[in-house]
Amino acid sequence: MVFTKFFNADIERVIEHPVNLGLGAARNSAIDAAKGKYLYFMDSDDEITSDCIQKLYEKMTETDVDVICGTYSQIGGTVISHSETKDVIAKNKEQVMLNYLNGKFPVTVWNKLYKTSFIRINNIRCVPHQTIEDNYFTFQIVINAQSYSIISEITYFYHIRNGSVTNGGVWSENIYIQWSKIFKDQLSALNASSLDFVLRRKIKKKLFWTRIGVSERALKSPHNVQHYINDYLSSSFLKDKDTLFSGILLLASGISQMPLAVKKVFLLIHMKLYNTN
Repeated sequence: MVFTKFFNADIERVIEHPVNLGLGAARNSAIDAAKGKYLYFMDSDDEITSDCIQKLYEKMTETDVDVICGTYSQIGGTVISHSETKDVIAKNKEQVMLNYLNGKFPVTVWNKLYKTSFIRINNIRCVPHQTIEDNYFTFQIVINAQSYSIISEITYFYHIRNGSVTNGGVWSENIYIQWSKIFKDQLSALNASSLDFVLRRKIKKKLFWTRIGVSERALKSPHNVQHYINDYLSSSFLKDKDTLFSGILLLASGISQMPLAVKKVFLLIHMKLYNTN
């Protein structure tokens, strides 16, 4: 193995689990065991550029942010595409949130350099045994970060595998179960955060549309998973005054109180109107 050939016991450590606990547990072990100022994660089937860490580190020391993200190239089959990104520096909570709400805060855990102290102080963790744990981990980052930066230089090569969960493959029922947990964990983290009313309401709007998207996928699934739609579009999502002065959240509140059959009709109409079939 390449790793064994180049392994240096003086500066590198191997952390082994007695059984396979999944990617989330492996990342948690790295968080617990890290001795350096920064953490960086990558997936085992991807690649980084030779100067990836150097570029991120230099920008981190220059900007002193909680998290810094590089740009990636997506490789799938014979196609290579680049994420179109400009340099971004968000130096306060509102700017961090605006980047997240505008899709400028990638949901992936990989290709980011994190301050170890920031991760530990805020007790940010992955959920073990989750296939799609990036969503919740990054959500914790977003609601706790006071600063964030992204560089336009490519530092990561993301390999797409045909039929994978993230590349349009058919979701198993377990994925829908995981989404139920993610939505509940996101709501708990959001309600426990110190975000003000306005930002919390904006985030709930974004989460509502994510719930709609997953619900539509459940509606079209070949598996018997449509009953999970009641979990995704539940009234527990709106047990506060966040619906005030928000047409979207008032809509969410109304849908949440409808029986499953009516929710299905709404989703079918939405898919038809916005061509999400």
